Amino acid sequence: RDYRVVGRSREALVAAFGHDPHAEIVTWNPDDPASISAAAQGLQSVVYLVGVPYDRFAEHPPLMQKTLAGITAAGVERFVLIGTVYPYGRARGNPIREDHPREPHTFKGKMRLAQENLVLQAHGKTDCRRWFCGYPISTARASSAVCSTAHSKLPQMESARR
Repeated sequence: RDYRVVGRSREALVAAFGHDPHAEIVTWNPDDPASISAAAQGLQSVVYLVGVPYDRFAEHPPLMQKTLAGITAAGVERFVLIGTVYPYGRARGNPIREDHPREPHTFKGKMRLAQENLVLQAHGKTDCRRWFCGYPISTARASSAVCSTAHSKLPQMESARR
């Protein structure tokens, strides 16, 4: 298969990806690092898109810690977190630039910032390279990406082939 989709519910994954012969469908328990490691086994790259309901945002940092432990154990080479606007807090200008401080004023923002900081802190501590990509939003530039790594830019991602 050309790529792997991982989620909690096999039924939901089959509904969304079952028609695609290129997709490998795998379930996991994101509370269990061994399950995370098994789901990531054989992958070179992971793009993290895990969501939780708004009333459970406190789960983001612990889920990230478990995920980082699991992918490290699986030998994943690249990990990408696509960030949100929450950690940036209130806009200090328009347009919002890439160097806008990350100063959340909401609980959601604080939890997302903690999640992102775990990724940034883990970068370079193992063989797995990790990236955080955040997207400040403005009316003038609706999709301006900020990628923070030890490298100057995010390399073109390879498919998650085994």
